[in-house]
Amino acid sequence: MTETINHNFELLDKLMTDHRNNDDILASNNYWINYTKRIERHIRDADLNKMRTNYSLMKGFAWGGVPKPTVSNLYIKRIIFYFLERFFPFTKVVNEYKRLLNATHQRNVGLLKKVANLCLEEIHQNFQDISFTNDTCNGGAEDIFEYNDYNISAEWITYLARAADLYSEKHDLLQAKSIVEIGPGIGLNTLAHFALNKNLNIVVNIDLPHILYISTQFLKSVRFIEVIDYLDFEKTDFNNINKDKKMVIQLPPWALDKLNINFDLLLNHFSFQEMEKNIVSKYLALLGKKINSAAFIQNQATGHKKGAGGQVEPVTLDFIASCFHENGFVEKNLNPTYASKYWNLPKNSSKVFLKKKN
Repeated sequence: MTETINHNFELLDKLMTDHRNNDDILASNNYWINYTKRIERHIRDADLNKMRTNYSLMKGFAWGGVPKPTVSNLYIKRIIFYFLERFFPFTKVVNEYKRLLNATHQRNVGLLKKVANLCLEEIHQNFQDISFTNDTCNGGAEDIFEYNDYNISAEWITYLARAADLYSEKHDLLQAKSIVEIGPGIGLNTLAHFALNKNLNIVVNIDLPHILYISTQFLKSVRFIEVIDYLDFEKTDFNNINKDKKMVIQLPPWALDKLNINFDLLLNHFSFQEMEKNIVSKYLALLGKKINSAAFIQNQATGHKKGAGGQVEPVTLDFIASCFHENGFVEKNLNPTYASKYWNLPKNSSKVFLKKKN
């Protein structure tokens, strides 16, 4: 039995309105323009309890049920596509195409569950006090398998593997009590770090408003954490919050500099490579002052191919490293053991940056 995920249209409207009225460069990104337009078309009518198989919402996270063609954001092109899809003789071809896609997808989900189970078993041998929860399956996950009497989403194990790689390499980071993540997806990475790090109490997630709304509502369905959303943010006195309670603060990029707290650990997994260089530089200049201990960054070594998603220039891992060096961090390579072994993560895509001690 999974927990219910509810809409909060007051929150959605606030995020959309403030986004339109905000000119902060952190909130602008060529790479995500078409994706966020697609989400905005579908989000109000979407059943969030089935969002994990909603391809229109989840495509950008590389999950989301049976793949579908990406339809243009232009209205006339969408109408033509939908007309042709239903027009004989195209209908027969389209239906066969959908049947084959569905069969392939179901086979892939089965393989994913088997690999995830093997990965979890190995992680559990080395992290014997993992905190399990059924809530990784909230939102209608289709990749559920049973482990130690818990229902587990196989997708969640991909995030757990990344977190386990970090904590295996730098054991002292298990003392981290606070994390800030740029681009947390739907929130499964947040749950992975809570599962492995018993000292972790506060996570701050920063994302573009459309995606932030989805992750906020998902995380509100998780029973063991308290979520402070964008509506709550300005009414919360962070000097008097209960730092012993598991808490997640969900913010759009333009609110980050209003958050007057420091963090032990910064996370970014493959979303810096989707930004422009000036946006990455601004994030790291702002956050460099707020990070107490370390940053864990994953990025394709050479960035995306030139021009991907309208990006002006690729953001390489070396460029990101240069930004950290400018902000007082030293660089350490990290060998992604679990993520490389089970999920084919390139070994040259991960780095840890440690804050220099004064």
